[in-house]
Amino acid sequence: MLFLVKYETLITPGNENLIHHWTISECSRQFETEYLAKKGMPDPGPCFSFHESQPKTDWNNVQQFCSGVSFVWAVGSPLVQDFPEDLAYPSGGDDGDYTYFVLQFHYDNPNLVDGIKDQSGVRYYATTKYRPTEFGMFLSGSTQTWPSLTVPPQSSSHSIDYYCRPGCLNVNYILLKMIFFFFILF
Repeated sequence: MLFLVKYETLITPGNENLIHHWTISECSRQFETEYLAKKGMPDPGPCFSFHESQPKTDWNNVQQFCSGVSFVWAVGSPLVQDFPEDLAYPSGGDDGDYTYFVLQFHYDNPNLVDGIKDQSGVRYYATTKYRPTEFGMFLSGSTQTWPSLTVPPQSSSHSIDYYCRPGCLNVNYILLKMIFFFFILF
């Protein structure tokens, strides 16, 4: 098993103003056995098609196998995230929970500049040495499915309400069991 202890966001020089955020998702074992075995790796392209006017891609189908977000980065966050010395993110292992990651870069190109080439990526640093505390990702908020955060055109105001079942964010549980060492407002 590997333990991830640091990551570094690598942005293609000149594209710093175009990268909005990235996410890395873990793919279940079924991604390999049910998807890759039949179709192979999808071609690079758009991650999602939220609206019928957008072309469908195979990545829409991949999402059902690769939905567990493990890491995120957004504009304003440090390019290098070095985890505290006693923490590590477990990756892979004998149990084979996941063997693939999917990296999605989301761009902001308000001027619709054509012909942009991007080779941005993420570099992981890992060790085989066990660290005493394993950690994971805690997400709260909305899902990213159409139209979860759709604001109607020309709205002067718009409200979105979210609810948790009783106890899902029990403050006592969070304070006793979780230590937050990094967060991104997105």
